[in-house]
Amino acid sequence: MDAKKAASRLWPKIVAAAVLVPLLAGAGFMIWFGAWRYPAFELAGLPKTGYAEAMDIAGRGMAQSEGLAFEGFDFMKYRQVERGSEAFVWGAAKCRDASGGQHVLWVYLEWSGKRGQWLRNYSLVMADPEDEIFYTRDNPGQWDRIVMAVKRIWKMNRLHLAEVYGDQKPGTF
Repeated sequence: MDAKKAASRLWPKIVAAAVLVPLLAGAGFMIWFGAWRYPAFELAGLPKTGYAEAMDIAGRGMAQSEGLAFEGFDFMKYRQVERGSEAFVWGAAKCRDASGGQHVLWVYLEWSGKRGQWLRNYSLVMADPEDEIFYTRDNPGQWDRIVMAVKRIWKMNRLHLAEVYGDQKPGTF
């Protein structure tokens, strides 16, 4: 009888472990991917003076993962800090969707003195149709705002994974 009681107490722990281990592994992968792998993707080996090439690589990769045709940068600004080895470059690039509609990408890179390479810092599609949500005091509610934020983060991560691992069909990851 004691063996049955011990086994019945063990099952909830096994089930909890079976659920938590994959969740923690997935969360750990996403943290590693977002903090280490994706920011440096395809930018290794470029010198600090190669910022234009780094921007082109980052812009083309992002446009492709968004399902857009990259046309080039309209604006690009490079800034070297006075103290330290850091540098920053940012810009806006024109892209077109399949129907010919124009989109603008914002790409922001920074030079990492520790890693000795350019890293993606922040990039997004400007004036994305999803941005046209008008907030009022009651609409959307707090829960809906949380859901929208989580969906946007999930979409961003899906697109980054597609850019790195080769799935070039937006929304299929």
